[in-house]
Amino acid sequence: MNRDRLKDLARVYWPVGLAALIMIPRVLTAEFGLFDDGETLRVAEDIQNGDWSVLAKEAARGRFRPVYWIQYAHIYALVGVQPTWFFLWNTLLFMAITALTIHIVRRIGGGVVQAAATGLLLVLAGPLVENIYTLSKPELLQILLILAAVTPFTRIIRGRRNRVLAAIWATLFIFVATLTKETSVIMVPISAAWLLAALASARREGRRGRATRWETLLMASSVATLAYLALRSQFLEVSLSEGSYTNNLELSVARLIDSTVRWSGWLVRDFAWLAPLLLIPILDLVDRKLEHSRLLAGSAIWTVAWILIYLPWEFTVEYYMLPVAIGVSIIGGAALNSTVTRIREKRRSAWAWLSLGLASILWLTTLPNNYSNARQQLAVDTSNARMLEYLVLQVDDVQDVIVNIQYENEYVYEVRTYLQEVWGLQGTSVEVFSPGEGLAPGPLLVASPFVLHQPLLAVRMGVVESTQSEWNQSLAETMGSQTEIAFEWEESFGLVLIDLPRLLCAALPDRGYCAAERPFIDTREFSYGWKIYELPGDPGG
Repeated sequence: MNRDRLKDLARVYWPVGLAALIMIPRVLTAEFGLFDDGETLRVAEDIQNGDWSVLAKEAARGRFRPVYWIQYAHIYALVGVQPTWFFLWNTLLFMAITALTIHIVRRIGGGVVQAAATGLLLVLAGPLVENIYTLSKPELLQILLILAAVTPFTRIIRGRRNRVLAAIWATLFIFVATLTKETSVIMVPISAAWLLAALASARREGRRGRATRWETLLMASSVATLAYLALRSQFLEVSLSEGSYTNNLELSVARLIDSTVRWSGWLVRDFAWLAPLLLIPILDLVDRKLEHSRLLAGSAIWTVAWILIYLPWEFTVEYYMLPVAIGVSIIGGAALNSTVTRIREKRRSAWAWLSLGLASILWLTTLPNNYSNARQQLAVDTSNARMLEYLVLQVDDVQDVIVNIQYENEYVYEVRTYLQEVWGLQGTSVEVFSPGEGLAPGPLLVASPFVLHQPLLAVRMGVVESTQSEWNQSLAETMGSQTEIAFEWEESFGLVLIDLPRLLCAALPDRGYCAAERPFIDTREFSYGWKIYELPGDPGG
């Protein structure tokens, strides 16, 4: 490959390098977390030992995702309990998704600037933070597989042999994606919508052959989904509504309205900049001069579909929006290209400058938000890791651990899993603190988290500031003033948050998010950590 070719590639694929740079702080401070990571390590060791009981346990939850577990089992088999290598895998997935997204834009006809802008918008998008800065999530691998499946269809496929090969390729990749996360079945309606859009376009232009590739993709995604459902039925006897996890899916008007409101907050937080940037494509559409209409329509279908599939779901978390971020980034890159073209050609350039200026300001507000999100994730994981390290060192002498959290949530389960399963301290007991029952006779280790100035639309945490403060007060009253702190670790940093979703509160003042008083520009100091108290046993015992 000659030097000029390398320069051309660098001009369009440089966001891939930016993705690698973004991962450096995470790789250098790699820690396992308290959301699923302990369970992931335990299952990975079981699989390495030939124990696939995780499939039976997941069956009761209504889930079937063996590739998700195989992914981490392979990493564990190679490196063991080494979080750095797990995050290096995240880095590779992140870079591959970025490169493939840019490649797709180029294949469809996007220019160098448009493709690079798409990559930049994706790399710096809010939903990427929790996906890349935490482990035990299927979205990165799932979306990479789906993008790989779609890539051959971004150009016209000529010849029967090539169509057969493309169909086999897409079927395999979508099938593996469904075995990574169940929501991959959305590719059936997405493919159908792409086909309908292509048929409508072909009818207008009199080019029936343009729609053939989308027929092939629809067939491939349908076969992959049917194969997944058939395989799932061999391992699972429960329906989606019967699983202890999947029963959180609810197709009711109340759920759909509630989810729409909650997702609106995330969409405004991360993608408000897209609204003004669409002004020029809309004007071009009116003037019948819209460029990349198929790319815009296809990306819009993709984006809307991935939003709709999560509306019936009980939980609303930012990292679910990884595929939405890809669709929005592609739309944003195309809209930016149209806007710059207007400015260069001096066609309604005042509108173009206005659109570009507003979009730039709104996009810039996302950067401090995402930076604070990343810093918060690092702070939380560091504090949790230091707490676990101390417990591991002490449980040889004190084997009973109490975790001071209001409910026995995932943090409590994960602390128990790390101590008993990952580190092999089987004699250790881990229970949750109950103020009404008091504390059992010592010796005891009581681990109590604390958090101050916790952002609401941010990375997930296993504690909520308001309830945790109450629980810490209850613990203090139970223990009395004589108990000393044996260990304390705190991580803190200055927030830089611009709370655009709060602008929606004028219309929704009674929502929980709006009821909490927060500054529109939040520069308070976030802090999170743990205090561990050691209660001695009865000297006379």
